[in-house]
Amino acid sequence: MSFKEKCPHAEEGGCPFANKEKGEGCPYAKEKGEGCPYKEDCPHANKEGKEGCPFAKKEGEEGCPFAKAEESGCPYAKEGEEGCPFAKEGSGCPYAKEGSGCPYSKDHGLRAKKEYTLYYFDMKGRAELTRNLFKIAKVEFQDIRLDSTKFEEMKEQGLFAYGQVPALKIKKGDKETIIPQSRAIERYLARKFKLDGKTSMDKLLVDAVVEGVVDTRLRLSQTVYIATEAEKASFVEQTYPKFLAGFEKLIKGPFVLGNEFSYADLAIHDLVVNARDRGFASFDVSKYSPKTAALVDSVEVILTLE
Repeated sequence: MSFKEKCPHAEEGGCPFANKEKGEGCPYAKEKGEGCPYKEDCPHANKEGKEGCPFAKKEGEEGCPFAKAEESGCPYAKEGEEGCPFAKEGSGCPYAKEGSGCPYSKDHGLRAKKEYTLYYFDMKGRAELTRNLFKIAKVEFQDIRLDSTKFEEMKEQGLFAYGQVPALKIKKGDKETIIPQSRAIERYLARKFKLDGKTSMDKLLVDAVVEGVVDTRLRLSQTVYIATEAEKASFVEQTYPKFLAGFEKLIKGPFVLGNEFSYADLAIHDLVVNARDRGFASFDVSKYSPKTAALVDSVEVILTLE
């Protein structure tokens, strides 16, 4: 059975690991239908007890695809709360936790317990990127879409720190915390879901791209709601092309971090889709940044597959 027949992102262009070599690529890939792609470097090989790999038979030849070491390529490489949010007992993962489900296990389950509740209006706006982070990570959440009456009611109750949404409620045991501000929420989830880059330089690049998106998004909102015709023309002719050209310089490959999918890719996608929805559908992104146009198309494919 080939890798593409096994991979849940099997359709062309859907897998962010697709172009990586053995030892760097998809942690779920197996050679010739058996064994671990990280045979020679399995951190569990020949170890016993908790530190060992329950799948290791011959020096890691059939090693665990959920290896905990960061060099394994697994985006959920650490144990405990920082580990795989999908691990499920019986899935074959040695770090399995009760009450969650692995999308790569046989039952393709999602997390059974909803730790997160997102509050926003029934629109994309400033919450769609957060929704897509949950979607990419395959983590269930309560998507509460407020009407104006319910929003005012909750605001009067003091549930929203700044009296605005989006806001994310995080439940840990009996403790609940509601956090405001879309970017804070997004960055928290990106860290939680390991979508913020692996190295310090990767994280820096993700932040730099996201801040560029924030600046462009602000100019876009001003253009749509308060700008004069001359200012709208300036956005189309100068502002938007300037930031797209910047993205072109920063994007390292199919995605911002090369072959690694990240929060920055979702942020760029969110910006371009938002611009399309706000009257700039005819704007040719590829004219100023072919990489951005290709990246947005790839993200569309991934979100569709998810």
